[in-house]
Amino acid sequence: MPTPEPPRTAPERSAAELARVLARLLHRAGRAANLETGRSDCLERSLAPILEHLAEQGPMRIGVLAEELLTDPSTVSRHADHLLALGYVRRQPDPGDRRAWHLALTGVGAGALDDHRRWRAAYLAKVTRDWSDEDRRHLSRLVDRLADELFRDARRRYPVRGTLRSSARENRGRS
Repeated sequence: MPTPEPPRTAPERSAAELARVLARLLHRAGRAANLETGRSDCLERSLAPILEHLAEQGPMRIGVLAEELLTDPSTVSRHADHLLALGYVRRQPDPGDRRAWHLALTGVGAGALDDHRRWRAAYLAKVTRDWSDEDRRHLSRLVDRLADELFRDARRRYPVRGTLRSSARENRGRS
């Protein structure tokens, strides 16, 4: 594989630096979260986004949930089975189609999510204790903006409902 040319313009250099910093952040955040996985009160990282989304958006079909989380329906289905076994979610009939069902957050799931949110906030308060509130708010705004841009870009590039994986394959190489 040929070595890519180094960035030449200021925007290319700053984008390359952002990519480096984000890769470092994701690696270190993942490692920190992995160290917490053994705790009995720690929600698994792969399950938290599903619970977060159900808490914010309400009950929905697995296919819609997968699309909104930009992941494959089979992955969400596998996680849903685990969440059902934990009692964090329940199945309820789809009011528009009695043959289908929605995934809904339970009280136990809401409690686990609240515990996870409190732990996450306390952990970040601890590791950023020397930061000003303004620095935390500024970083939050920028990360939120980046998350929105990443989501919009994925939606633009892979618009096919419920088939993110096949759509990604079809669009590979397009930018």
